[in-house]
Formats: sequence, structure tokens, C-alpha cells
Amino acid sequence: MLFASLSVMHTETGRLGEAWVANWFEWQGFNIKARRLMTPYGELDLWVSQGVRHYLVEVKTRSQDVSSASPDVYGLTQVKKQRYLRIRHYICATNPDLQQVICALVLLTPRNLYWLPDLFVAHPRFSVCSTKAMAKVFKIS
Repeated sequence: MLFASLSVMHTETGRLGEAWVANWFEWQGFNIKARRLMTPYGELDLWVSQGVRHYLVEVKTRSQDVSSASPDVYGLTQVKKQRYLRIRHYICATNPDLQQVICALVLLTPRNLYWLPDLFVAHPRFSVCSTKAMAKVFKIS
């Protein structure tokens, strides 16, 4: 029974994190194209766009702060990266008019939101936003 409760808590935390991140993207001027989109290769948490750029976003929510936003914190195995690429190819194939489709990740912790805008760059750079500042904007306590 304990494990079932933990699974429900984990799922709920993930969904709340995805909603928080969607709000952040809207606050940054992005358009939300889809949430929790099912593809033949797995679920895509968020699809956001800004101009001609479309970001396929995987959201990771952590209940504790992390000391760094290294790719290891995201748990990015080669298998997961390949899954993201397959989802990207599927989106491109089913939407041939899209010009730029980029796989991105967001790590949400109690203190910060870390955005990795391109999963496949050689030297990733993270954008960081304080969740305390976000809570003021979204009127969340």
C-alpha cells in the first residue's frame, strides 16, 4: 500500500510540475501547443513554440534542490535521448510545415527552474529562474 501511495504522490508531483512549467513558458511569451501528448514513442510532457521554434519539452520535477543542473541530474541515458529523438522525428513527420523542432528539458526544484533549451548541443547552457520569483508572478504561495 505504501508503494501505491508513493506512486500516486510521484504522479501528482509530476503533473503539478508540468503545470508550473507550462505557466513559466506562457510567462516567457511561448505558446502552448500541447500538454501530455501521446505519441507512438511515448508521452511528450509539453510542446511549446515561440515564432518558428518549436520545443518538445520533457519536465523533471524534483522534491529536493540539487547542487547542480548537470545532465546527470536529469537522468539522461542514451536510451532516453533516443526516445526523445524518435518523438521529434514523429512530430516532424506528422507536421511537415514546422521549421525548427528542438528537444528540450526542464528541471523544476523547490528553489529553481533549470531550462536546457537544446538537449543535443555539445556544451549545454542552462537558464535558471527562481521559483520564489515565479510564485509572486503567478500569485502562488
